[in-house]
Amino acid sequence: MRYISLFSGIESASAAWEPMGWAPVCFSEIEPFPRAVLSHRFPDVPLHGDMTGVDWHQYQNQADVVVAGAPCQAFSVAGARQSLDDDRGNLTLATIEALNAIRPEYFVFENVPGILSTKDNAFGCFLGGLVGADSPLQPPGRCRWSDAGLVSGPDRRVAWRILDAQHFGVPQRRRRVFVVGCPRTGADPAEILFEPKSLNRDVTPSRKAREETAAPTLPGSKKKNRPWVATGGGTGKPINIAPTIESPCNRLELASEAFIVYENHGQDSRIKPIDKPTINAKAGTGGNNLPLIQSDLNVRRLTPTECERLQGFSDGWTQVPYRKKPAADGPRYKALGNAMAVPVMRWIGEQIGAQ
Repeated sequence: MRYISLFSGIESASAAWEPMGWAPVCFSEIEPFPRAVLSHRFPDVPLHGDMTGVDWHQYQNQADVVVAGAPCQAFSVAGARQSLDDDRGNLTLATIEALNAIRPEYFVFENVPGILSTKDNAFGCFLGGLVGADSPLQPPGRCRWSDAGLVSGPDRRVAWRILDAQHFGVPQRRRRVFVVGCPRTGADPAEILFEPKSLNRDVTPSRKAREETAAPTLPGSKKKNRPWVATGGGTGKPINIAPTIESPCNRLELASEAFIVYENHGQDSRIKPIDKPTINAKAGTGGNNLPLIQSDLNVRRLTPTECERLQGFSDGWTQVPYRKKPAADGPRYKALGNAMAVPVMRWIGEQIGAQ
């Protein structure tokens, strides 16, 4: 399979799909640090800048898949939510123009759930353009689009679904909308993105079931299922802190089931993973456990390597030369925070491959 990546970032798609034997045709990325990662990791793959300045007709019928992770700031609840009035929001519509020029058999798109509930019906405009409708599609009977659905038009059939990275083997909550589109006479996107109920990865467990798999109540606390970080001085009073990576458009949050810090009155403090299959998965080909965080009773942020593991990348994926010296942590955090979760992309690739 051959693919073109728009808004490539640090290439979650390639990290997921190259091990499957898929080959990139070209990338498009405007941000300096992600471009440095792409140039270092994929020196032989053509790298375009602003995707709106590329004549995508030159790639017509050269790719089986087009993947696009358009900027999410215009739709994120953490931002101003200017939607299509924001130039970044309008890039979703520019994506349709590129897609129509390339004409792939499969299209994969990712964004934040906020795109489903904008006042200007941005998602309906996007869906309408994808399927070839004369006007924006309207959500049925309400102002917000559902978390999953399927639409069809003269050009394409399009399915969408919110997927949470924590159900794919990484210890973070990261809900994103994934859209899969296929030509009207091509594959069925519903068979790619949806699963039989018995295999559904995205069913939220009941509160009772979550409590049964939680860690014991921590010293000084009456609550379970909370990510605690211990205080110093042996006070025995934990602080409720969820380590995150924050960027202008999203938030990476550790799943509360993933890591618990046990305060031990100044002697020792370790974050231990709860034995849960969707959390305590194996990372990488070496079979190493997902990262354990060691604490000396001080609150600390995750390292870039730990953030790479949280997103499913191999260690050191973003550790590349940048501006004639090793990359600083800041650009690495931002790029990782803006990336797609690699295991989710791998699953989608496998579903496409099965077609």
